[in-house]
Amino acid sequence: MLQTKQTLLQAFFKRHWKLVSLVFLAGTINSLLGIVIPVSIGKYYQLAFHSHSPRAKFLDTFLTIHHLSGFFLFFTFLIILKGCFTYLEKYLAGFISELFSKQLREKLFETQLSFYAVAYDRKPVGKFLLRYSGDLSAIQRYVMKGVVLFFIDVIFLVFALFVLILLNWQMTSLAFGVAAIVMILLYFLNNNLQRLTIKRRNVRSEMLSFVTSRLHAIFTIKAFNREPVEKQKYDSSSEKLFKLGVRYFKWFGFLSALIPVSLYAVIALVFYFSHQQRVLDKAHFPAHALLVYIMILLSLIPHFRRFLAVTLVWQAGNVSISKILRIFNEKTEPRVNGVERKISNGTLELHDLSFIHTNGNKVLEHFSAVLPEHSITRISGGQHSGKSTLFKLLLGIYPISSGSISLDGVEINNDNIFYFRKNITIVSEEYPLLGKTVF
Repeated sequence: MLQTKQTLLQAFFKRHWKLVSLVFLAGTINSLLGIVIPVSIGKYYQLAFHSHSPRAKFLDTFLTIHHLSGFFLFFTFLIILKGCFTYLEKYLAGFISELFSKQLREKLFETQLSFYAVAYDRKPVGKFLLRYSGDLSAIQRYVMKGVVLFFIDVIFLVFALFVLILLNWQMTSLAFGVAAIVMILLYFLNNNLQRLTIKRRNVRSEMLSFVTSRLHAIFTIKAFNREPVEKQKYDSSSEKLFKLGVRYFKWFGFLSALIPVSLYAVIALVFYFSHQQRVLDKAHFPAHALLVYIMILLSLIPHFRRFLAVTLVWQAGNVSISKILRIFNEKTEPRVNGVERKISNGTLELHDLSFIHTNGNKVLEHFSAVLPEHSITRISGGQHSGKSTLFKLLLGIYPISSGSISLDGVEINNDNIFYFRKNITIVSEEYPLLGKTVF
């Protein structure tokens, strides 16, 4: 079945639904506490300075505390709860992202082991190594910040909006109207930042691939005195990455400065609106309610920061997921073992064997031979005549384009190749030893 981003995430969340439910519960409670604490500070102001107002009546119903001694106990309890649930939210969100990354990299390695070898002929190994570094990190951030913490931020913003409307719906409408204009501006700035992020990411990937290929060819570089040439190529890419990084941080700095400036501008607008209410009528905005309003607005800063940064997390995560999905959807050897058969003597028959490489070159064409049991057969041929390819076809490392290979009259195919590999040994300089033993 074709793997997609949705199938990967759905399978993971379905499998670990209890853990996912727990982190969202912790995040919801933590968001609620993030609203209750500013409200309780307004309640303290109300109790300490005997400030009461019909327009902030909901503070009395929300927190039925009538004495400062009771307030201090309640506020201490809130602080402890806030610390505990903040820890739970961050820990569980990180745990989920680590678990997803663990399962993904294990599946990634298993899938790559199942590739037909022609996949590595098409693309150098260094390209696949990139999936284990930056791509898995980007996917881990995608799950933690782009999925789990994003929904928790949405919950907090809903709670905050509800309380702000209860405090003063006219002021909230005005504040969110200004915020909407700023968000549109930030959206376009973010898009520019996304494009720069992708460019930087691609250059980094190219540089890592370049370093991998050059270090593998270190003897060639030294033998032909190519150190200055290769260094010049690398320095050129490094300069390109530097310029992209400077452009990125120029826009990132502007974006980072715009967020708090916009929020403080909204607070200034709230002050002005409150002052105008005080001048025009007696039902002005009470001081303790205004304090709650300002504190909730200030608490929105980190959530808005993450909100604006989440598009970058999504973008980088989607790019990395698409690269890993191409690996998962690559043609792999079937993982089914056929019926084990006893080998009587070991006669190999190659019938009308052909193999066409992925680049379109015909390596073998209509090749037939019988290799009798208990014998030594020498196969000779010039360079690129297909000698190594023949052995790879025998082991099923390359898929046969046409024809067949039989051992004792039993055709070697995808269903029984793993059994036959147990009974075939090959020694070649192409196959490096694993560990310190010949086995």
